[in-house]
Amino acid sequence: MTARQTATTCAAVLLATAGMATIGGCSTSARPAAATTVTVTVTGETGAATSPDGAPATGTPIRTGTAPTPTGPRPTAPLPTSLAVGHQRGAPHSYAEAKARFAKARVDGSIHGTFRSPSGNIQCDISNAAVVAGCEVDKGRIKVPSRLCPGDAGDASDTAAAGDRVRGVKLTDLGALPVCGGELDGAAGAPKLAYGSATVVPDSPFSCLSEEVGVTCIDTDYERGFFIAKNTFVTF
Repeated sequence: MTARQTATTCAAVLLATAGMATIGGCSTSARPAAATTVTVTVTGETGAATSPDGAPATGTPIRTGTAPTPTGPRPTAPLPTSLAVGHQRGAPHSYAEAKARFAKARVDGSIHGTFRSPSGNIQCDISNAAVVAGCEVDKGRIKVPSRLCPGDAGDASDTAAAGDRVRGVKLTDLGALPVCGGELDGAAGAPKLAYGSATVVPDSPFSCLSEEVGVTCIDTDYERGFFIAKNTFVTF
């Protein structure tokens, strides 16, 4: 596994229903070490979250030391959990499973950042100018316990305070995080990424794959990722 030595860290990159917006300040630092996370499965819209052994998923994950040693200050947001929410139909549940799908996909060299699914219901942004990538759905947002939306770097606007429906997922240095905050403004007209196609951004660890079942995005530095579709999302 490789890791970028330096990257421009931004608070959040997400898309609104109409398009894309970038929020937050930026600074240059090394990407911090990733954390091993517990798995949480939510079986209903308001079902309780549990770890694989059935206990409440409140423990602190154990670090493995396999990611780059951080050289700058660590983010202050809570560590994420691996989530499986909604019907999960056709969703990958591991980085290895997702990576195998990318290996079979066509690479669309014309799309380097912002894109939509062919249906237009899923909108995403990945960029070589940030270490955050995100997707959100227009219709089919999931209602889950608010504690599954930890926000980013303590930013209250990114938590469930504005509602307890997950509208998107983003990849950050802490892993894949659900996003429940308020709507963002942006421009319409992002290109559509055809089913079976992947977009790869030069000099970026992020890639996304469009399939009929949904969109999968991965971080090849930390071997993390997420899947999102109408009424479901999975993080790994």
